[in-house]
Amino acid sequence: MYRQVRRNPHIPIPTPTLTLVNFFDKIIETTVTNKVTVVEEWLCIDNKCLILQLQYRDSFSNSLRSFLNDNAVTFVGVDVGADVSNVRKDYGLICGKTADVKKMAMKSSTWSSTFEGRQPGLKDLSFLMLGLSLDKP
Repeated sequence: MYRQVRRNPHIPIPTPTLTLVNFFDKIIETTVTNKVTVVEEWLCIDNKCLILQLQYRDSFSNSLRSFLNDNAVTFVGVDVGADVSNVRKDYGLICGKTADVKKMAMKSSTWSSTFEGRQPGLKDLSFLMLGLSLDKP
């Protein structure tokens, strides 16, 4: 089951912080950091997730830039194109491939009729596709 922790978004999380997230009986080891050195040492394998707080980061390394721009890496989300555009505008970082879950759902005959002409958000898509009930922060 997904559980969201509420916190003040204007206060950076002390980093690095390791959090274990229980997601449908799978534990995801999540590292939250603003330190590029942690990114340099981190590997994405199976059930590991990295959250880099760009607004609090200490620097941008060449390997981070390469990772973001790597076409073998796909950034997935709802309206992820807007996020990638903001990262480019705000930080000068270029992200490679993206996959927008909302666009995929709206192209699918299975899902598109469910939304009756309105644009679904992350909460709608999570519930419909995964059975997750998300609270908005």
